[in-house]
Amino acid sequence: MTNSDAPMRKIYLWKLPTVLWLKTPDGTGQRPEKPDAVVRRPWQMPAGGRTTPTAPRPPRSWARTATGPCSCSAPAGPTIFNDVEPAEMAEFFDTATAMGVDQITMSPGYFYEDAPRQDIFLSRQETKNLFRGILAKWKTSPKKWPFSHSSLFLDFLAGNQSYQCTPWSNPCYNVFGWQKPCYLLNRGVTSRFETLLKETKWEEYGVGRNEKCNNCMASCGYEGTAVNDMFLHPLKALAVSLRGPKLKGKMAPELPNHLHETT
Repeated sequence: MTNSDAPMRKIYLWKLPTVLWLKTPDGTGQRPEKPDAVVRRPWQMPAGGRTTPTAPRPPRSWARTATGPCSCSAPAGPTIFNDVEPAEMAEFFDTATAMGVDQITMSPGYFYEDAPRQDIFLSRQETKNLFRGILAKWKTSPKKWPFSHSSLFLDFLAGNQSYQCTPWSNPCYNVFGWQKPCYLLNRGVTSRFETLLKETKWEEYGVGRNEKCNNCMASCGYEGTAVNDMFLHPLKALAVSLRGPKLKGKMAPELPNHLHETT
């Protein structure tokens, strides 16, 4: 996928062998000239444009990849910012499910220090309120959205679990080496996995431990925590899986803030 400076009329997400067709409110219905289409973050959108997916399924002739018809057997994973409503995300998930996408992951928009716009990120309370709304739509949707998250992570997004980040649960390796945590903070890389494990100060990451982490509820750090909790408390996980996340009532308390403690 590549970025373009041309004004966006539609957003296309091509994942071979799948294409998801996403439309902005100012869409003109024109198919892009090339299949390596553009996905933009909210701070990259032109005036009046949004990342909100609001379109129905495209014509069958459009549902093609660079190599042939869409088999729709791939995951979808939107990052959600504060410019969407639960109904809009529900429409996107319904569309993706109808197209045959077999796995859906989602994550609240995480803080990027260098982003030109800083007003699109969610606070923790905003995240919990938004995801309660999204998951309420999930419970009433005729489409069974194929979330690949653990039941306890969804319960966490709805504000029902007091989880701490597990920064070592999703190690990331690329051509430059092992990404130092958290990759969202862009603290560089190390060449050896052993160095990553032994020299990283893991206790400096997470809510109440690092100011930049305080509003984060991203899956890269908290899905691992939820899975660990599932193994420690399988009956709790089973109960949440059967009834779904709690969407009303009091939320779980936030973890204490240790940022200003002195030793």
